[in-house]
Amino acid sequence: MMRPAGYARISQDRDTSTSIEAQIKMLEQWAAMRDIDNMPIHTDVGISAYKEGADRPGLIELLSLVDSGDVDTIVVKSADRLSRRLRVFAEISERVNIVTVEGGIDTTSAAGKMMASLLATFAQYESDNAGQRQRVSQDYRRRAGRAVGRPPFGYTTDQREDGAYRVIDSQTGPIARQIIERALAGDSIRSIATW
Repeated sequence: MMRPAGYARISQDRDTSTSIEAQIKMLEQWAAMRDIDNMPIHTDVGISAYKEGADRPGLIELLSLVDSGDVDTIVVKSADRLSRRLRVFAEISERVNIVTVEGGIDTTSAAGKMMASLLATFAQYESDNAGQRQRVSQDYRRRAGRAVGRPPFGYTTDQREDGAYRVIDSQTGPIARQIIERALAGDSIRSIATW
């Protein structure tokens, strides 16, 4: 007899179609259609699918139930809720059956295991591709003279219609200038820090 438990994860806690509440409802409907009462559902909110270990306490707790034999199947909305890293997804699927409500993955069959591997590969590709797009975008903004990331000490960010730009902060800018002048004059880092 199947001993399933659900898992829901979202990177940012906001009300969208894949919110934690929507995922939980989807998992509960899956269980109800199979006459499974009180299927436990573990959650991680505000946690990336790239995080591993202690950074995902809901998943860690669920996997401990798998290891103890209390759970033999993890049910998720989709493969990327479990992990976007192929290695992590593969390691989990070797320990326990995985069923996705969307995408039709069911690793209790050979075809399901193959589909799980393919979908995990595509999820990792999309995530890597998104990272590449982010790097290209940041490089473009830097070349255009626009701000990227947190401003260094002495600067602040000025939001304009065409993007964000660095400008000298009226309060910390003069201090940064004095630090630089002292360093150029030969003052030691320790004496500057003491000052």
